[in-house]
Amino acid sequence: MLLPLLGLGIGTYVCLEEIVQNFEHTAREAELETLPITRLQRLLVQSSIPLHDTLANGDSRGRDRFLKLSQEINELFIEIRRTSFDKSQEKVLVQMAYQEWQEIQALSVVLFNHQQNPQVLQADLQRLTHCLEKSVQLMDQVYTIAHQEIAENLAQAQTVKQHGYLIIATVFSLGLVIAVSVALQLARSILQPLQALKEGIHHFGQNQLTHRIPVSQADELGELANTFNLMAVNLEQSQQTLKNLINLDTLTQLPNRACFLERLAEAVDRTQQDENFLFAVLFIDLDRFKLINDSLGHPIGDQLLLAVADRLNQQMRNEGTVARLGGDEFAILLHNITESEEAIHLADRIKADLAKPFHLSGHQVFISASIGIVLGNQKYTWLDDLLRNADIAMYRAKANGKARYEIFDASMHTQAVQRLQLETDLRWAIEREELEVVYQPIVALKTRQLMGFEALVRWHHPEQGSIPPREFIPIAEETGLIIPLGLWVLREVCQQARIWQTQVLKAPQNSLDSFIVSVNLSVKQLMQADLVDQIAHILQITNLSASNLRLELTESALLENSCFSRTLLFQLKALGVSLALDDFGTGYSALSYLHNLPIDTLKIDRSFIHQITFDLKHLKIVQAMLMLAKALNINVIAEGIETAEQHLYLKRLQCKYGQGFLFSPPQNAKAAGAIITGASLSNSRVASTRKGGVQRKRAPILYGYQRF
Repeated sequence: MLLPLLGLGIGTYVCLEEIVQNFEHTAREAELETLPITRLQRLLVQSSIPLHDTLANGDSRGRDRFLKLSQEINELFIEIRRTSFDKSQEKVLVQMAYQEWQEIQALSVVLFNHQQNPQVLQADLQRLTHCLEKSVQLMDQVYTIAHQEIAENLAQAQTVKQHGYLIIATVFSLGLVIAVSVALQLARSILQPLQALKEGIHHFGQNQLTHRIPVSQADELGELANTFNLMAVNLEQSQQTLKNLINLDTLTQLPNRACFLERLAEAVDRTQQDENFLFAVLFIDLDRFKLINDSLGHPIGDQLLLAVADRLNQQMRNEGTVARLGGDEFAILLHNITESEEAIHLADRIKADLAKPFHLSGHQVFISASIGIVLGNQKYTWLDDLLRNADIAMYRAKANGKARYEIFDASMHTQAVQRLQLETDLRWAIEREELEVVYQPIVALKTRQLMGFEALVRWHHPEQGSIPPREFIPIAEETGLIIPLGLWVLREVCQQARIWQTQVLKAPQNSLDSFIVSVNLSVKQLMQADLVDQIAHILQITNLSASNLRLELTESALLENSCFSRTLLFQLKALGVSLALDDFGTGYSALSYLHNLPIDTLKIDRSFIHQITFDLKHLKIVQAMLMLAKALNINVIAEGIETAEQHLYLKRLQCKYGQGFLFSPPQNAKAAGAIITGASLSNSRVASTRKGGVQRKRAPILYGYQRF
């Protein structure tokens, strides 16, 4: 009977010895990881010596030694930051020490460059010394934490070794008792717990921590079994804590992106097994959350995220999973739905709940959300497709006004792909100059004399043909391509206007000194700090007088940053260019800026002009605009004149200038030059257009051009 016990004791000893070796090996590896930290501490201390030598004695060799030490310190920081620390505190301390070191390097550059300035030298030297001491202190803390972990591992190894000796002693003690006792029942009562203990040790070795060793009696083996069971419980709890850290968002304690993707993968797998299983994904993005962060601060923003997470959980009613993907983005996985209406009803409830005010630290905050919905079924096998489509639907909701939801359909993805391709093509089109500037005449309505042109841009795609501005201009605005595009258009227009002045009409009596070309400016162009300098440079290189250039701006562009816009407009006015307010009446129409800003011209939007012949309200609005402009001594140009009746009404209202297809559609530069000379049109010519599928003729185009 001693042989089985001896074998069990030896096996237990071998098993425990292996565990002890693992702990000691972990401690040795941790000790090796502290070597770079020790070296970094030493180098940080050493770096102060050449730095002070250089600043005190002006020794350039000290500067070289400091730069060399800086290179080694940077390399050690990179090596240490790549280390997988067990505790997040170590990562934070290393990052803080690295930030202090970066500030030391920045200050050293300032100090080296201002050695002759005692005031700068003294202040920055004190700051540098403080940063150096703080960096060393932070790395000392990292070193202390690392050695604490080593000490803990060694202590655990010692504890396990002690338990091992206790187990071995217990086993051999029991063996002596069993050897003396000849009672079979006593032998059986000892062998059974030992067998259970052996099986328990095997399960624990396989990381099966839910297994429990049965305790049949309160003896040494029972205590040993209880010890192993307690160890298993502690390890299981530690693993659960670690799992929570991996799968839960630290702020809201909601499942994070990784956990959400796992549950989404389970739902996708289930659809492949059960064709009747359906689910829905709701991608939620808070509208204007950045404004709240910027205005009230990040602590209030975090409180808002917690409150939103709580309301989303309340709306779910245990019907699925709510997760925070990051920032102000949340996602909901709605399980086992029977129809799409369930997802829609949930989105409606969320909208209504989020519309209620949030009371956060004395602030009343309102927020809304844009929601993208995608319905999951057997056609989805890739998680990326689901999240991408939900994201596309969410951005469609934002584009359609925010505070709403959109359900994904295949056309959205097609449009997104087409939009991306169109953006790529537009970048190449600007670089390859595939775009063309066209010119629509602006005439005096009373005499039909040509007063100038409005420059418009057209894109002739090599594969898709002509692409309307309403399709590519918003893309250019969104991507920032409008800035290089706008500068290119401005340069082309100014250059062409100068060509007309010098080549088309060469005789002195045909001078185009008072001829004006109009160019539209976008919101993003107005935000450029060097816009005035750019325009002045273009006028200079093209040799065009500023009086021949009119810049058109929309109401929304002016009001988006009114203080900045006011300063900019007066700078442009000082440059000598004319300023026009485009699409007047369609934006905010705040009359105060008409009085306070140097606006020369109002352009009445075509939406008003189209209805003046049959809608009395629109006629009265146009009349009021003209009276207002006259009172403020501002010129008016009516846009979109297409019929002789509209032309007649505007003349009766004493509107001086206009443009539209009645006079001429936009023309290329050559055709526009011919219009200037009067070679392309005659008084008997009749233009026709097709509108609403009906062919109709316009009145004869009788320009009677004045030769400026």
